[in-house]
Amino acid sequence: MSKRTISINPQFFNISKKKSKSQKVTPSHVNINSSNIRQLLLDKLREQKKTKKIETKLLPVIQSNTFDENCKIEENEVKIEEKVEKIKEQNKNEDKPEHIESDIPQGKPYGNLKNGTKPTFKSWNKEDINVPTNIIIEEKEVTKTFKLGKNEKNRTVSVLIKNNKTRKKVEDSKTALKKTNLSTVKNYLKEKNLIKFGTSAPSKLLRDMYESSELCGGIVNENAVNLLHNFDK
Repeated sequence: MSKRTISINPQFFNISKKKSKSQKVTPSHVNINSSNIRQLLLDKLREQKKTKKIETKLLPVIQSNTFDENCKIEENEVKIEEKVEKIKEQNKNEDKPEHIESDIPQGKPYGNLKNGTKPTFKSWNKEDINVPTNIIIEEKEVTKTFKLGKNEKNRTVSVLIKNNKTRKKVEDSKTALKKTNLSTVKNYLKEKNLIKFGTSAPSKLLRDMYESSELCGGIVNENAVNLLHNFDK
């Protein structure tokens, strides 16, 4: 077997009597004299300016960061409020009863069983239906105007051709005028100055004059001779 020897330095076993103490940093004393006061003040001012510049550069960054943070906080608050309102509306809608439209037709008013709750079709059909009788329908009056005769602008002549309805009206009015008394016929013609007082015209002629004047719309004679003669009488 081979033997190995370990060699150790004997100085490692010696204990040092001296201990290293931490050296205290003593502040350097500045000697203030009348000659270096100005220089010291200038150095102090320069240091203050540098610190102010650094602060002014950092301020907008800090302010922008705080502004962005405030905006984000406000946006989050608004979103939270909107979500709360939506939840409230959903709860309200859920509380309301749903209106379901049903296509089920209503029951008939009659039935098939005798002596039941509903009458039979025969008895139901015999019942009188209350119809309002005081219904007044107002007919609209329509007036039509026709220009008859010669038209010089258009070079036309317009003539009214009567239909069956107007012819019937004329015939009915003629029969009604023929039934009038002779005294009323004479008085009418005298008022319109169509005849003179004391005339000896036949009754048939007087009736024809009366009918034609009435059908034409009430003709009035404005002759001065008849006016004076009837005025004196």
